[in-house]
Amino acid sequence: MEKIIWGVDPGSTICGVSQLRGGSIGYCFNETPEKVYNRIMKLCEASKVIIVIEDIFPYSMKLTPAVIETCKLIGELTYRFKKNKQVLSVNLIPRNTVKKWIFETCPEVCDTRIEKKIISRHATNIKAGKRGFVKQDGSMRKPSFNWVDDKIVKSALIKINKIESAQKGKQNIYGLKDHSWQALALVQCFAHTDQKVSETS
Repeated sequence: MEKIIWGVDPGSTICGVSQLRGGSIGYCFNETPEKVYNRIMKLCEASKVIIVIEDIFPYSMKLTPAVIETCKLIGELTYRFKKNKQVLSVNLIPRNTVKKWIFETCPEVCDTRIEKKIISRHATNIKAGKRGFVKQDGSMRKPSFNWVDDKIVKSALIKINKIESAQKGKQNIYGLKDHSWQALALVQCFAHTDQKVSETS
């Protein structure tokens, strides 16, 4: 049976969605929270599928109205997908796990970009009279997955999936944009690792 995995990057106003079908990139799009479940299930037709949803962990995140709405959406989607007999499993993975996978999978993309970010942030902090990122031995702090941002995720995914650059003013062949890039990172992370933070069958 062909393995079909859907990744959902939930948001209070827009959700990113990406699909892996037999290991290849399938549907990729952005959708509103109220329509995302129905659109995914309509595209599934009669196929059995695996669902991966980006989870929210506290870390240093501020509890804003948008975060609260996103948490509610995660709960709703988890429940609805879990109740659907076409869904083999629902898996919740936090963004930091995805960032760590990107960092470890594509160091040739991450390291140089992160080093520049650290140097820039160091200079900004010193100028503002704050603590910099130079260690006691005089060396600059080394890159880590915590510095991975959306731009680095996108660049790494382009390399990992060998996605050709689109012509100016046009989308890439998969229709990836905005939040669907994060959804692709999520589903690729799930597909390539055994690190399942939470699974409900």
